[in-house]
Amino acid sequence: MRKKYLVLLLVPLVIALAGCGKKHFAPPPTPGSPSNLTATAVSYNQINLFWQDNSDIEDGFKVCCDMGTNQYQIIAILGPNATQFEHPQLQPMTEYRYYVQSYRGEEHANSEEASATTPCPVEFVDWYIARGSMRYFEVRGVLSSNASESCRVELTACLYHPDTGDLVGIATYTVDMGPVNKYMPFSFEVYLVTETAGDVDPDRTLEITDVEIEY
Repeated sequence: MRKKYLVLLLVPLVIALAGCGKKHFAPPPTPGSPSNLTATAVSYNQINLFWQDNSDIEDGFKVCCDMGTNQYQIIAILGPNATQFEHPQLQPMTEYRYYVQSYRGEEHANSEEASATTPCPVEFVDWYIARGSMRYFEVRGVLSSNASESCRVELTACLYHPDTGDLVGIATYTVDMGPVNKYMPFSFEVYLVTETAGDVDPDRTLEITDVEIEY
């Protein structure tokens, strides 16, 4: 009789253990990808983003930006149903790339990329070039700025031989402009690479190569 009772006791134990396996839960649904992402530079230091929300189950949105480092960073986390974002305090003359990610728990879906380049807040009012000697020319002019902050402006002047097109002189000059000084005169020298270049009146270009806002 002892063996019979032992068998009867083991049967429910086996049945109970058979029901203790791992339970498989379905992962939470993935939210729909945002679409129609646009990036628009509305000023020299701000870009506005707009997109379409294609989901009603997301926990929110993450705005990701590549600010010239070839690496995206999360710059904002927004709530559900968001469709726009303003990105302020940017640098002028810089390309910014974006994508928007909808997320629900650990699940997420990305939009396509969009990019915009901030414009330059500084421009030339006037400029000209004068011969200083046989070895250099002097560049003079006036800049104007519509920036609300102080900024450092980098100018690059290039001189070219009118017959050969060879570069015969180049110089970079930095101008600091305050928020009050909307107009700023400048003057700097461009030395020639060869002495013979001083015998001709060179072709020339002058451009604003960089503007850095001081926040």
